Amino acid sequence: AEGTILLKEFDYIAQSNWNDSLPGHATTTDGTFFFSATTAELGHELWKSDGTIAGTVPLSDITPGIAGSSIGSFSRGISDLVIFTNNTAPQTGNHWRPDATEQGTRQVKAGLYARDYGFQFGGNTLYFYGWTVEPNSTGLWTSDGTSEGTRLIQPFQDMTSGWGYTIASIVNDRFFFSADDGIHGGELWMGRLPEIPTRWSSTHGGNNHSY
Repeated sequence: AEGTILLKEFDYIAQSNWNDSLPGHATTTDGTFFFSATTAELGHELWKSDGTIAGTVPLSDITPGIAGSSIGSFSRGISDLVIFTNNTAPQTGNHWRPDATEQGTRQVKAGLYARDYGFQFGGNTLYFYGWTVEPNSTGLWTSDGTSEGTRLIQPFQDMTSGWGYTIASIVNDRFFFSADDGIHGGELWMGRLPEIPTRWSSTHGGNNHSY
């Protein structure tokens, strides 16, 4: 159709099994389109675009070399705060935020690992399932995009090895999510933002999960 153009043809890695640059994992904020793509020079990395050919450029070479980064989910708040996951080195944490400059693309909190799915913004505050190497750090976390404002608000059972946080949704000031606290099994929880969730609903008694 008229006005539809090929914005960018990337120099993908010809020696690999891929025949394209696999652009994906995207969001927009404040006139900038953030996305990930794979090239022969950078590997899989973070890019940005303003909708022009000249303005479609790599934003940050987070992991130098053609191996690239393992960029996952993006999530955006109401005032253009963007968070994304970079799973290249999970032991150092994967919770990142971009802006329109390479220098501004940074890790939010060192050592914090956030699961790729289940990100939910309440206003401009992010709620997500995360954990660190510290004891009793697994559970529901919140973040305002700063290291100081990123904290655990409700511990739950270690869901990396079992049933856990698989759904999350915000309705008005209520946050609904699934979790296992080690007592009730995997069940539905609800809390009023930004308070710590304290209510749960079960269709099974005891430590059995609801499916």
